[in-house]
Amino acid sequence: MAAHLSHEASEHTFCNDDETGSGMSACDSQFWTRHQVLDSAVASAFISLPDHIRFPLNANDASCIFVNLRLHMANICLCRT
Repeated sequence: MAAHLSHEASEHTFCNDDETGSGMSACDSQFWTRHQVLDSAVASAFISLPDHIRFPLNANDASCIFVNLRLHMANICLCRT
């Protein structure tokens, strides 16, 4: 799930205005709607992480670090827009 969210956020930040073919206002509308959906999904993922994947309690577990880094990467991608 974390990998999927980071991939979606990464693709989202490179939205091309010409994809819609209907001008900038349509893309902006779609862009910000998708942005809100992804932002909510990333926030929900952080909130609903099980205890064995929460950081820093499990800082020595590689899978915990991987999941948290991917979620933070998704959040950073969304914040750069």
